[in-house]
Amino acid sequence: MKVYMMCDQEGTAGMVLFENPDDHSDWNAAYRRRIMMLQTLEVKACIEGLMAAGATDIVVNDAHGTGYNIQVEELEGPVQVIHGNQRHAEFWTARLDGSFDALCYMGGHPMAGTEKGILPHTRWEVNGLSLGEVGMAMTLGGWYGVPTVMVSGDRAVGEEVAALSPDTEMAVVKEALAPDIAIEHIPVNARKMIREAAEKGLRKVGSIAPTRIESPYDLHLGSIHVTGDDYYQVVYDALIRGYYHYGSRFRVEGHEWVKADD
Repeated sequence: MKVYMMCDQEGTAGMVLFENPDDHSDWNAAYRRRIMMLQTLEVKACIEGLMAAGATDIVVNDAHGTGYNIQVEELEGPVQVIHGNQRHAEFWTARLDGSFDALCYMGGHPMAGTEKGILPHTRWEVNGLSLGEVGMAMTLGGWYGVPTVMVSGDRAVGEEVAALSPDTEMAVVKEALAPDIAIEHIPVNARKMIREAAEKGLRKVGSIAPTRIESPYDLHLGSIHVTGDDYYQVVYDALIRGYYHYGSRFRVEGHEWVKADD
């Protein structure tokens, strides 16, 4: 079986503060390395669970921030990793298509406006339905007929997932006391929960329906408003207008890739 794994970081057990890549202090560098390792070990646990359930091809999308968070040398198995500058990717869920049997989402966080969730941010409105990043990934998978079998993160994002797909397995590794303080399972126990949820979710893949939104699509992301009948294209257009350079041509300028003139 072929599985697509989206990986964010805020839902990782051990993370309760937003990372600050502009802070070059020794403390911040140590903090970021620590969270990256904790995230990596959770991804590794998820891979182990998926393989136990029969996964033979796993694509891991390191989609948080810099797109270079997961310590790939720690991973084992039939795994390929998408990492690097996310703004230059093909798309947010690069290479996700109908060839996958299942989708899972690691380290998910709740949507912006969540009253009690860890590090909530990002909120989409699609046909009147509010979605965070996890929900968007689930519905993009659904656009291709790919069900979401497992998600990890805090209790608030677990409630978002249950509302969209009640049969999806959820590893709730922490619960917010405020946006930046939580009661958490210690990482070794969180990883056990993740491995079990991944295996259980993939084993029941045939009984989990893809998370679909019916067309036509009316999407709002902040001040951006896009409509259309192709869900991928609508999401693509919204992101490229405000955040990313998906599909653009690039040229080298010094040591950087910059968008080429049309």
